[in-house]
Amino acid sequence: VVMLDEFHERRWDMDLLLALLRQAQSHKLIVTSATLNSQKLASYLDAPILESEGFIYPVEECFHASDPRTMPQKEQLDTRVFAACQYALEH
Repeated sequence: VVMLDEFHERRWDMDLLLALLRQAQSHKLIVTSATLNSQKLASYLDAPILESEGFIYPVEECFHASDPRTMPQKEQLDTRVFAACQYALEH
């Protein structure tokens, strides 16, 4: 099974992968998107449309880097990841 998520973003590599998988017919495909024209894609794939109600969760972005354009140092990465998880759980 191959799952293509956020298919509505329509990147060339995703379109190519879908075409190749469809041509090979060796995998089951799951194509998901919250905002896609599903009828057109379902017709192309000769597949049913399954709908699901979703949930909207609040999202908070926190940046702890002094310069967000640089990658973090790898030293003590596990400690910093743990601290970020603790912060997220407490707030």
